[in-house]
Parts: sequence; structure tokens; C-alpha cells
Amino acid sequence: MISIKSEIVKIRFIIGSLDIGGAETHLVRLLPFLAENGFQVSVLTLTQKGEMASQLEQVNIPVYEPSKFVRFFQRIPVLSRLTGSVATIYYLALRFNREPVDIICFYLPSSYYLGMISAKLAGNNNKTIMFRRSLNVYLQERYLIRKFEIWLHKHVTMIVGNSQAVIDQLCHEENVSPEKTRLIYNGITMPEFNVRNTHSSIRKELKLDEDTLVLTIVANLIPYKGHIDLIHALSLIKDTLKKPWMLLVAGAGIENRKDLLTLVSKYKLNEHVCWLGLRNDIAEIYSESDIGLLVSHQESFSNAILEGMASAIPMIVTNVGGNSEAVIHEKSGLVVEPHSPQQLASAILRLSENELLRREYGDYGRLRVQAKFTAISCLSGYIQLFKFIDSLEVK
Repeated sequence: MISIKSEIVKIRFIIGSLDIGGAETHLVRLLPFLAENGFQVSVLTLTQKGEMASQLEQVNIPVYEPSKFVRFFQRIPVLSRLTGSVATIYYLALRFNREPVDIICFYLPSSYYLGMISAKLAGNNNKTIMFRRSLNVYLQERYLIRKFEIWLHKHVTMIVGNSQAVIDQLCHEENVSPEKTRLIYNGITMPEFNVRNTHSSIRKELKLDEDTLVLTIVANLIPYKGHIDLIHALSLIKDTLKKPWMLLVAGAGIENRKDLLTLVSKYKLNEHVCWLGLRNDIAEIYSESDIGLLVSHQESFSNAILEGMASAIPMIVTNVGGNSEAVIHEKSGLVVEPHSPQQLASAILRLSENELLRREYGDYGRLRVQAKFTAISCLSGYIQLFKFIDSLEVK
């Protein structure tokens, strides 16, 4: 248990909803830890509570959602963006006035925009933190939004990024002072099972032999996750791989990706690609895999990479965002350029032919996660952050 000062610090987190997603899952894991360490935490959602809200409410962390009145204005046809924004700002400002807190935290862009306006309208001199959990690609072709967000940066107390790549963008492209930023990496809980376990359930489920080379990618089937590049890469080496092989694709969205299914059929890879859909046993899947992959065109900092490394398998990742901050090239895996099926194919072929190298990279990766990317180190970073913010004088 991390000790904090006896005076209770009240922190409110603003997010769209607590439906399943990366930032949302992170928040659901974080808040009980903060509560256990003496902080008083609560959540305001912009739309609805979401399916994970009950996990917080079960441990007495309140989650609030807009009233039916506000939700009505959020859903007015044609004008919903304007009327919904105004109604949401009113709802947030009212809550800020009724229940003042010490620190307000904004997760994801919409909560930042609407929440900062509401905080100013409420007239409370709250300390505010924006959590940037993605690269700023979403701002590239939105000039006015970009200008508005950069203006907000001048008024927020602190901006926290989950990779150095995010921090660099904030400082070099969005004029944020380095003193106003903080880096807190994602962290995961290390798998409790033996990562050198005999291949069992997943291989049995899929009827794969022990000698089958298993490649695994964990990523929802969004175009920027690079699945097409991966299929192209495998088509280049499908006849060169010396062992039977299977690609496991864990993630939602295959029903919307006819292009991927068509490409797999075109290259006659149907017998080598298994679409697993959403899974809640990712650690077990990784433990029975030989190589992990994340081949995104953009990325902030991926837990999927950490989970693969924690399971002691080598990772092949693209050189975008924080990927190369997690995977050290030629140490815990291989880093290739994005949009390059040829480089990706070469990396897969190299690791497929060298079991000793796979073990060496896997062991190094697991030690790296234990040293730098555990859940406790991440959560401790948040404790230190909130203690520091609480100690600041309100301007």
C-alpha cells in the first residue's frame, strides 16, 4: 500500500462512457486502486454509464450519466452535435457546481473539449489533467479543432501521455511546455501461469499439432491496424516457411472486413488463418504462440505488445508511436517499418527458422515487462501524479 497524506483528495474522471475499450478498461482498473489508497474518485460519463460501470459501482465508486433530458438533446436529428454539446456542457457544469472536487481528469478528446468548457463555466478553480492516449492523427485534417485543442492546452494544469511518442508530439507539434507534461506508461499484470507450459487448450481447440508455428496478432480489425500488410507478407513466404503454420487473429470486426476475407482467399491462405474474434483469454493464447505481431500504421502504446512480451514470446512490431519503446529491436523482438509487407515477411521468416532466437527474445521481453511495464509501476505513477498535482497552488 502506498501511503498518502491524510486529507482526502477528490478526483473526478470524465469519459464518454464505460463501454468496453482500451481507455475505458484502463480506467476501470485504475480507479479501485486509487480508492484503496485513500483518494475519493468518481466518474462522469458524457452519454451513458456503459457496460463496465457496474465493476466500479460494486466497489462503491459512483458513476454518473446524463439525465434523460440531456440525452434527448444529444439525439435530436441533424442538430444533435450542437444541441447535444450544449446540453452536455450544462450537465457537467451543474455537476461540478453541486459536488466540487480537487482534480478533474479528461479521458479522450470529447471529454476534454466539453469538460474544460464546463469547468470554466462552473467557475471553480479546479486543477485539470488531460490524458492523451493516442497520437494526434485525429487532428491532422481538422484545423479548427486542432487550434481549439492547442488553446485548451494553455489552460489545463497537466497533460499525461502513455508513450514518449505522444509527449514528443505534444511538445514539438502542439506547443506544450515539457514541464506541463508527464509520461506514464501502460502497465499489465504478469501472467500467473507457467509461460513455458506445454501447449494445451488453444491448440486442442483449433486442432493444431505441437509442431505448428503459431503466429498471433491481437488487434481489432480496424484498417490502420495493418492486417492487410500482414496478409500480403504471409503470401510472400507461405511456401518458404519450413513448418506447418497458423495465424491467429484475435479482435472484433471481421464481419465488416470482406476485403480481408477476399485477400486471404486470393492468396489461398484460408487454411492458415483463424479469426478468433474477441477473446478474454489473450494471455493463454499468447502462451501457446511462437511469435506475436502488431503491425499498425499508427499507435500510441499497446497493451497487446506488453501481454505478448509478458508471455515470453518475441514480438514483431511496426516502428510507429510507442511500439519501439516497448520492443527493443534485436533484444525482445524485431521492429519493422509500417506499410512494408516485405520487411514484415523477412522478420517472420527469420524468427520462424530460429527457435533459440525466439526464446532469447521472449525471455528478454518478459524481464523487460517485469522491470518497466507492470500494473503496479503504472498505478504508482498515477499516485505520484495526483499527489504532485494536489500540492500545486491554484492560479
